Parts: sequence; C-alpha cells; structure tokens
Amino acid sequence: PNGFIPRAVTGEYLADCYKKILQCCPASCSIEHRQQKVIDIQRIEHRWMLKTNASAEIYDEVLISIGHEGWRSAADNQDQPETVIPHVFPVTEMLTYGRIPAGSRVAVRGFALTFIDACLALTEGRGGSFSCQQGEWKYQRSGNEVDCILPFSRSGRPMFPKPDKHRLSLPDQLETIWEQGRSRLMHLDQPEQGLEFKSMIWPVILQTAA
Repeated sequence: PNGFIPRAVTGEYLADCYKKILQCCPASCSIEHRQQKVIDIQRIEHRWMLKTNASAEIYDEVLISIGHEGWRSAADNQDQPETVIPHVFPVTEMLTYGRIPAGSRVAVRGFALTFIDACLALTEGRGGSFSCQQGEWKYQRSGNEVDCILPFSRSGRPMFPKPDKHRLSLPDQLETIWEQGRSRLMHLDQPEQGLEFKSMIWPVILQTAA
C-alpha cells in the first residue's frame, strides 16, 4: 500500500474517479466537459479569464489538477553546431571518441535513466572501473573519460526524489500535528450547502501547517 504505482495506473484511477463524480452529481449541478487547450489565464478583479484557441470566458474559480505538462519537442535546427548531439542512443554511435573526445566537458539534458546510460558510456564504457577499498567504492580512471558530466533539465528544476521511509525518520510530533488538523476539520460546522473551501477549510490547513 505504501509503494509507488506506475503513472499509467494513476491516470486510470483518476479517470475512473472523474467518471464516478459525473455519475453522482446531484440534479442541481451541471457539468460541461470541454477538451481544449488553455493558452492563457488572467486575473480580472475577483474572477478569472481563461483563453483557449476557440474562446475567452470568465470563471469564478479555477482548479488546476495534477498531471504532467505535455512538453513540446525542441525545434529541429539544422544550424546546430556539431557539438550538440540530439540523442544518446545508440551510445556506440552517438557517444564515440570522434564526437566526444577525452577530456571534454559534457552537459546532458535529463536526470533519469538516459542520463545514467550516458554516464556509463562515457566512463566505464571507456575503460574506467570501480573497485571497493575499505568498504568504499572508488572509481579508477582510464584516461579516456570526459573531464566532467553536468546534468540539467529544460525546466531548470531537478527531479523530485521519492522518499524512502526506511531511511527518513520524521519526528513523532508531526503525526500529532496532522491529527489535530484532521480533528479540527471533522468538527467544522457544516452548513446545508456544504463547506466552502477558501473561507472554511483552507484556514484550518494553514493553521495546522503553521
């Protein structure tokens, strides 16, 4: 139950939840589904204007749901210098000595598996090796490696690490704090029309986290 499920499974779960919400909506609630790309959001006094390629409309509230932005592929540029390598694979063709001589400084776009493959190709793939000395791993250079490897991302942000509860110990007081917050939420007076998030629920969350 505490594992990290694949993104595809998470997407199926969220899609199923959305369908159930549509099925359970009361008759007084109407939902209009528009599959459009929002290109701009502007604050208009106390409301929001959403622009799409088809229209621009005003809304009282806007909820931005979780998900991954559809990254646009980098534009193909025929004038790119030879020092720019568009992709890593196959490493035996793309990361050769002719393309990346020994002693080069290499920047790799990405932090995940492709970056690891590039690192391996530019280090162990060029004759370097690891050895364990007194319980610590040491890298033995072959002399054919690059000088340094620098990862970066298009967004300028690093990856979000996934926490490991076995290695991260949190103070017991945290659970007490969140339990107090849950208790405050459960004891809120619920009007007939339901709880209003901004004025009733959000202040409790802020007070709990402060």
